Amino acid sequence: MLFRVLFPSWRFFEEFGSLPALSYRIKTKPSQDFGPWMSAIPSPKRPWHSLFLNPEGNLFLAFHSLLEQCTDDLEEFDGKELNSFTQTTSYLLVKNLTEHQIKNHHKETLSSETRYQFRLTASISRKIEEQNQDQYFASLEHSLA
Repeated sequence: MLFRVLFPSWRFFEEFGSLPALSYRIKTKPSQDFGPWMSAIPSPKRPWHSLFLNPEGNLFLAFHSLLEQCTDDLEEFDGKELNSFTQTTSYLLVKNLTEHQIKNHHKETLSSETRYQFRLTASISRKIEEQNQDQYFASLEHSLA
């Protein structure tokens, strides 16, 4: 008994669930097709000083908490209530996050006609190119505000 107290079980490391991932695609003209899906939340670089001060890592974790909240909210709605889901706070925050990332990464190619779509997927890896992703949700087309 004393052995179990001194050396606890580390079983919580054995199971690894899927991570929510956010990706988007854009088109700059209505006559074009959408481009490829791109990751909206790249992993931050980890320099040595991030051990002491890590604002990029904290922001990365906050983004993923938002995605987890959005997938939890999505599970509460069925396919008939899609309009209600798009009015939830988590959906609107993910939409704003996607717009922010698009504006930061595609400044040169944006126009007043730019449209985008985002999706939430579940993946064991953060790589968008991998085919083993389960899609939770794909948004409707949005215009870039």
